[in-house]
Amino acid sequence: MKRGIRRVPALWRASRLLRRWYHARSDAYPDWPAILASEPERWENARRSAAGGPRVLMATSIGSYAHAITLESALAAALTFRGAEVHTLLCDAALPACAECEASLYPNLARFARQGPQSDLCRDCLWPAERVYRSLGITVHRYSDWLFPDDKAQAREIAASLPFAAIQGYERDGIAIGEHAYAGALRFFASGSLDDEPQGEAVLRRYLESALLTATATTRLLRGVGFTSTVFTHGIYVPWGLVGAVARREGVRVATWNVAYRKRRFIFSHDDTYHHTLMTEPRAHWESLVLTETQERELMQYLASQKPNSLWPDNARSRADIARWQSWSLAHWSKEGCEPLIFNRLVKKILNLGSPDEAAVAQGTQCFNKEAAVLDAHLAKQPYLAGKELTLADFSVAAPLFYAKEAELPIGPHARVQEWFGRVSALPCWRETAPQFAAAAA
Repeated sequence: MKRGIRRVPALWRASRLLRRWYHARSDAYPDWPAILASEPERWENARRSAAGGPRVLMATSIGSYAHAITLESALAAALTFRGAEVHTLLCDAALPACAECEASLYPNLARFARQGPQSDLCRDCLWPAERVYRSLGITVHRYSDWLFPDDKAQAREIAASLPFAAIQGYERDGIAIGEHAYAGALRFFASGSLDDEPQGEAVLRRYLESALLTATATTRLLRGVGFTSTVFTHGIYVPWGLVGAVARREGVRVATWNVAYRKRRFIFSHDDTYHHTLMTEPRAHWESLVLTETQERELMQYLASQKPNSLWPDNARSRADIARWQSWSLAHWSKEGCEPLIFNRLVKKILNLGSPDEAAVAQGTQCFNKEAAVLDAHLAKQPYLAGKELTLADFSVAAPLFYAKEAELPIGPHARVQEWFGRVSALPCWRETAPQFAAAAA
């Protein structure tokens, strides 16, 4: 149905506007009075204590971004509890174009070039976000609060008169106004170039005017109130790119965020956009990272969850059983039975750390046989740990046995464990990644 609607631009626009109208009036935004109702005094005490604390600006700007309002209002509440005096900045239809605008919403691009978003997108943008922040008692600043008629006239005149070829490189007071305006226009068209876009120049001039107004309002706000930090999404486009550029120029700390690629996760970047920090993050943060066994287990579960498969079935009971065996491996099988023998009989030899600790070997052997007996008895009932199919449980528990020969793990008396490990170790993925001990010893 969605694909059918998109084939009719006017119908697609109507459905998008209707959805915005509905979200603004339904449960798309957080209900903070209900959330705080159980402890209203605690919240009021936190607000009073935070007054006069370090000022943090939630530069949300676009109120119809319900997901941004949800996260940033939650951050505002958390920072208030930690002693920060939080304010927010919202657009009140002051900008003639912004990141909420896109060409697919305007089948008649000439209409957008003439009128902008004020008659449609702006109608349900400010008030739902303002309602959320005011319910928390957060100070709300509107763009128009920090703009004078002369500012608007000047921005309009520059946007109309600047030669088209000069817009992208246009700078003012150390801010790359034109670059951000150009990025905003490219986002509007979802294109890498404006060369062949109908109304491309007219749309770009709208974004240039918006960029000028954003830079002016943000400069006045930051200087007039005095903030230590500002938080907002993306960090590029209009208006957020200008807010970030002005804040950095004014010596205000910038934290940007975006929804991460993993569910229920966010990327936070400091003093830059999240796009840049993804590229410039030092590889040393992760390249030589040594994962704990718990992290390895969680990573395996996450990777296996990305496509339907038997390794991590989409079934709560099966996943609980797999996790049970992985936890058993971490707490008993690997930690108490396998690791002491592997360390004393293999690792010490490779690293020239001296003779094995015979007491530790004896204790490890006793624990190994105890846990192997549990494993052997379980495998008498089924071919794999969680049933008839291979799962992550088998990978986790089988891993130490790749060192069985070199570490002299006493696997001999446990026939079913040997048979099971033979099935797991015969898999191509295991054969191709098996450790090469001769090379390691050399």
